Amino acid sequence: MNLENLSSYQNPEGQLKDRLAPRTPKRLENLDWLSIVQKRTVLDLGCNNGYFTREALKQGARRAVGVDESNAVVGARELAAQEGSKAEFWQADLDSKEFRRFCPKFEVVFLLSELTHVKDKEEFLDWLDGICTYALVFESNHGER
Repeated sequence: MNLENLSSYQNPEGQLKDRLAPRTPKRLENLDWLSIVQKRTVLDLGCNNGYFTREALKQGARRAVGVDESNAVVGARELAAQEGSKAEFWQADLDSKEFRRFCPKFEVVFLLSELTHVKDKEEFLDWLDGICTYALVFESNHGER
């Protein structure tokens, strides 16, 4: 695996020793995975290396798609292939009209430390309300910028 394809910011897999994502253990312990994702479709917005996208499938999701505009999705695809995961990764800008127009509905949406990066938050949340049919798992990163 080419470690250059992974983001060093969110690195829960520990393959990059310089920096682990500090919130990952707490996120995992606080999520009731089975009741949220089992047999459901999952969209992970701002997925970075795709850890939560792949974890959703391990916990019984029917389908899991991670979206990120950075090149970290290349590494996410490589990690999924290594694990034999059927996780999908799309490289797209969450602010783009094309992405919002063509993105299908998902039952569960993860929005973990991503909202700060969205330009028009109100418009984005209106769009999100229309595509999320069961549960939104939200984590703020307000104040981290």
